[in-house]
Order: sequence, then structure tokens, then C-alpha cells
Amino acid sequence: NTQIPVREAYDREFERFLVRMFLERHPDAVAKFLDSDAAAKLPLEARLLASLALEPKTSASRVAKLLPQLDRPPNQEELLRLAQFPEEPGVGEALKALLTNEKSRASVAEKLLAHRTSLDAAKIAPLFGEAAKDMLQSPDENVRDLSYTLISGFQIKSLEGDLIAELVRPLKKDTRPPRRHLQIFKVLRDLQTSANAELFATIAQTDQDPEIRNAALETLAASRAPDAASRVLKLYPNLTPAQRKSSLAAVSTNKAGAKTIVTALLDKTIPQSDLDPVTIERLATVLHDDPDLAKLQRQLGGIFHDVLAFDGSDTAWADSNITLDGPFTLETWVRLTGNIHNDDGILGSPGKLDMNFFQGKFRVWVGTDGLHDVVVSKKPITPDLWTHIAVTRDAKGNFTLYQNGELDSTGTKTANQKFENCRIAFSGPKTGTEGAFAEYRLWNSVRTPAEIRANFDRTLEGAEGLKRHDGQWGKLNKGARIAKTIDAPPLLTDEQSKALDTKFGKYTTLAAKGHPEAGKPFAALCLACHQIQTQGGQIGPNLSSAGAMGLEAVLRNILTPNAAMEPGYRTFRVEMTNGDLIDAFFVSEDKDALIVRQAGLPDRRLAKKDVRATKYIRRSLMPEGLLDALPDQSAADLLAYLMTLK
Repeated sequence: NTQIPVREAYDREFERFLVRMFLERHPDAVAKFLDSDAAAKLPLEARLLASLALEPKTSASRVAKLLPQLDRPPNQEELLRLAQFPEEPGVGEALKALLTNEKSRASVAEKLLAHRTSLDAAKIAPLFGEAAKDMLQSPDENVRDLSYTLISGFQIKSLEGDLIAELVRPLKKDTRPPRRHLQIFKVLRDLQTSANAELFATIAQTDQDPEIRNAALETLAASRAPDAASRVLKLYPNLTPAQRKSSLAAVSTNKAGAKTIVTALLDKTIPQSDLDPVTIERLATVLHDDPDLAKLQRQLGGIFHDVLAFDGSDTAWADSNITLDGPFTLETWVRLTGNIHNDDGILGSPGKLDMNFFQGKFRVWVGTDGLHDVVVSKKPITPDLWTHIAVTRDAKGNFTLYQNGELDSTGTKTANQKFENCRIAFSGPKTGTEGAFAEYRLWNSVRTPAEIRANFDRTLEGAEGLKRHDGQWGKLNKGARIAKTIDAPPLLTDEQSKALDTKFGKYTTLAAKGHPEAGKPFAALCLACHQIQTQGGQIGPNLSSAGAMGLEAVLRNILTPNAAMEPGYRTFRVEMTNGDLIDAFFVSEDKDALIVRQAGLPDRRLAKKDVRATKYIRRSLMPEGLLDALPDQSAADLLAYLMTLK
């Protein structure tokens, strides 16, 4: 925590603030004075203050000359002034001196790590190598821990060999400090080491400690060694389902690994049943037009889904001739592109009815009797993100809106009119809907909130009261077409729905048998991405009040994270120019780089010059199958603990 100065200390800080503010207004005069003989007679702190008042890049060399003369550790601003411009004359040498000095290196390293995402790791890493190497050999565990963080945070790849030597040395002596091993494996995983795949594979297969075996496997899967992917696949038959899933996820994020997976799928080394839509999507993104990928896609025809797509032209609608008379429920998954407005609609009849997205918010507009807006959504929808929209009208003409299965808004006016000759995707403006629909359903009854919530992410055909379903589009006008895509909503088949219902029933029953205190340690699974009270990561929503949501909502978020996903927590995908794929949480950006966050990893700074493309995809950062990896009693205890958080 930063201490706030008081009394005389506050007065001194305020004086420094005023002096610096004045100096910053006259940089040329200050620079000229600092080069004069008169400046040399000033106290060191005064010259440092004046130097910091200059333009940052030009002042870095001046600050570098003064810092070694201080009788105190450099503060954060002084360090950052050097670290942001390490190529300026004398700056790199000054940083090296601070990092190799045993008295200052710990505080210097900690301060720089706190701001690593604002620094160019490629320029900084060479300066830190010597200091980090010395710290690795320290008998002090805290110093070694700091070295691991430094190597990982600034991607000091030159020390991969030293880390591997640390792994091998205890193994030969048959002394096993598991914590130290686990830390080294984590750093090597973060570095995506390009060496010693054979060693990692051997440890993953033969080590006596299951944590060490799993850490070695994760390091191997993340490795960029040419033979890493093939070695993962040799271990594949003996991996648990959870290990298989995580290994495929890691290996599929680079071209060499993705190519190895596709080859293994084609020759049946990996069962095609192990391939989930997420991995397929990654393979398609990484490999693009690879002929083997095309061959695999033909074999996996079932993974592609039909959607009704519209190009935004005025004629982009389907002449469905729908009539709305009395109570009804209309629902569909929509993915709209560009600037979402009232030219995007899901159903309409010229001058009479317009179900569109005015300023991004879904609404029902009725042109007759001067009604106009009868109900308006509270939440806007997000561009390029599949979102489920449902609208109901009861016998009295009251409208209700739902978004992603949850109640959104109730109407302020009643509208009992009969609407004839309605067109799918029609809207009043001269331009039309741009996007796609899936699972378009019309019912002749008012679906209850429970029915909408239970079935919004499921494929339904032939259900009682279902008047119209996907495929019953009517005549498609110019600008409307049926398209095949792997970017489809997270819909469940009948078989998958039954399996999910079984899971809900199982974990609902288990939760009542759990012990909250016994479940608290398992919350570490959540803390990698979520905060609970003051602990945890900052990738997913805060879980400090999870219990207030109720068990049904908690289970829905755990078991079907991609269905009811909040837009702010969808995956940010970065395609690198070297072919690598990074799925992460977007943190921030500046003119030179993107800052992203992944579970269990330090925030990463990605230089924009190394980025080929970015986009948000409709997938939550929350992994599926979280509870499946736990024994039943452990899952029960975790759920019981989560329900106490209110």
C-alpha cells in the first residue's frame, strides 16, 4: 500500500509538484540549464527532479547518469523512465547495474514487474538475463521465486537451458522438491520453450508425482519444439479425458501442432469423437485452406450448421407469410454485424409491425393505432455475437422480451392486433438486416420463463405448439441465403440435452450433500479466473456473491458457460503473424501493443507488428467440464461452498 504523506512531508511533496509543473512548461530552458556549470552545484535530488520534468525519451539518459549517485533505491517513476527507453545512451547499463546489485535488485525487479505490460519485453529481456540467472542460483527461496516471475514476465528465453538444468539436477540426485519443479515447469510453459520435448515427455510418463507428470504434460503441449505435438500424441492413449482436452487445446494453437492433430485425426490415431467444436474452430483458424483440413472437414460434415444469412440490402428478407394472431412466442438466435440499428429486424410487416434493434436494443414497434414502441429491451446486443432473443404476447396483448433465456423487459402498452403477411428479417428502413439467424421458432402459445430458459440453447423439432421451425423460411429474396458455418450458436441436440438434464439433476442432488468448509480448498479452481472476496484472478465475473444467484443459475454458468455468456467475458482471439493463436481476455491496448490475460499466466504484451488479426468469438473463457474432473464428493463440497457466498 502507498503511504500518503502528512504534515511537513506533505508540504514538501506539494512544493515538488509545483516546481515540477513549472519546469515542465519550459523544457528547452530546463535542458539548457542542466547542461550548465551552475546545475552541477545543485543538490542531486534537485537535478533529478528537473530531469524528470523533461520529455521522457530525452530525459532517460540524464536520469540514468544520476541514479547511481543516489543513497536511496530508485522510485517507480525513475525506474520506468529507464525501462521504457532502454536503448538510449547509458540507460541499459544503468538498469543492469541496478539489477545486479544485491541490495537493489529485488525491489527493482518487483517495481518493473508491476508495470511489465507497459514495457517492451523484447528490449528489456536482454538486460535482465544476468541478474535473473544469478537469482536462480540463490539459496533464498524468495529470491528464486522472484527470478521465476522475472523470467516468465519478461519472456527471458535465454534462460530456458538454466531452468531445464534445474529440473534435471534434482532428478539425477533423486531428491524431489515438488514445489520448485512445479514452478519451473510453469515458467517453461509460459515461455513456450522450444527445447527438450523428449525430457518433458519422459517426465510426463514416468515421474512418481502426479502433479509433476501433469505439469510436464502441460509444458510439453505448450512447447514450440518441432517434435512436441507428436510426443503429446504418443502419450495420448494413456491420458485422462481432461488431459486430452487440455492437450488438444494447447497443441492446436500453432501451425505445426494443428497440422499434427489433423493428420492424427485422419489416420484415426486420435478418435474423431474426441474433437469438440472449440478445437475444430481453432484448427480451421490456424490452418485456413490446408488441404488436409478440408479433407477432415468433409469427414466431419455434421459439425457445420445451416444458418439463414442476410447481406444488409433492402431486399434481404424471407417472404414467410407469417400471421400473428392471439398469443404467441417468437424466438431466434441472431448474430448481427456492423452498426446494429432499426434496419436490422427479425420479423416485420410494412407499416404495421417491426421487430427490430433500434440503437442496438430489441423492440416491438406497432404502426397501427399510434402505438409505436410497445416494448423495448433494457440491454443492447453485441455485434458479431450470437444472442438469443425471445418475444411473447399473451391473450391480453401484453409483450415480454427475453435475452439469452433471461427475462429482459415487459411491455408498457398492449397490442392485440392481428399481423398478417409478416416477413422474416424485414424492417422498415431502406437498408436491411445484416447478419444471420438460427433456430428460428414460432409458437402459438405463450412460453413460460422456465420453458424459455430451459430450451433457448436446444434444438427443438415437432414439439407441441411449435408452428414454424428452421428450414421453413418461405421464399428467400435477393440478399438472403442459407449458409453453412462452424460459427453457430451453442445449441444442444436431443441426446446432448438429455445428458445435460441428467448432469443438472446429479449436481443438484449432490450440492445438498456437500460440506462448505471441505469445498473451500477446491475454490482454487475458480480463483484462477474469478475473484472471491479479495483473492483470485480478474478474467471472469466476481464470485463473492455467487450464492445469491441460486443453485440453478450457478450450475447453468458452470455446465453451459457458452450459452448464457455475458458479452464482457467472451473470448478475445488474437492471430499472430507466425501462425500462433491466442485466446484470452482483452485488458487494454496502446499505440504499439495489445495487453491480454489468460488463466494462470501473467498478463501478456503483444506487439501490434506481430499481430495479424483480432476478433471476439462467441465462446466464454470459462472452460466446460469443470465439475466432471472432480470426484462427486469434491464437486458437492465445492458447490456447497459457492452457495455460502452471499
